[in-house]
Amino acid sequence: MTLILCLIALFAGLGYWNWQKSQQQLKELKASGFVVSEDLRGNPRLVIDNTKKQFAVVGPNDYIVFPLTSIASAEVKYDLGTQVESNFRVEINLPPSMGKIQPVGFENEALARDAHERLTKAMAR
Repeated sequence: MTLILCLIALFAGLGYWNWQKSQQQLKELKASGFVVSEDLRGNPRLVIDNTKKQFAVVGPNDYIVFPLTSIASAEVKYDLGTQVESNFRVEINLPPSMGKIQPVGFENEALARDAHERLTKAMAR
């Protein structure tokens, strides 16, 4: 029982530390002139600057910024389990010359679909 409690405390501590590092990266992104018009959340965090027509993926160790026009496609994906779907995410595809972006994970389908819809609207502006 003590081992389980220690593991729970360890995972909670690591999660908090990871969150703090991501917050620091978001602060650095904003300091670079990126204005967060829309925060789509997710893990890693997905944010949009509508003025500059850019989006950024913010993780605990870094952030990457791309023009919204560079998005070739964006899709909501999930894994099929035996009874339910899981691992809901938005996958953003760029041209091969620009590399790959880590999928942005969400807690549930509704949040993933909302983020996808908002990203698609920002791309169309």
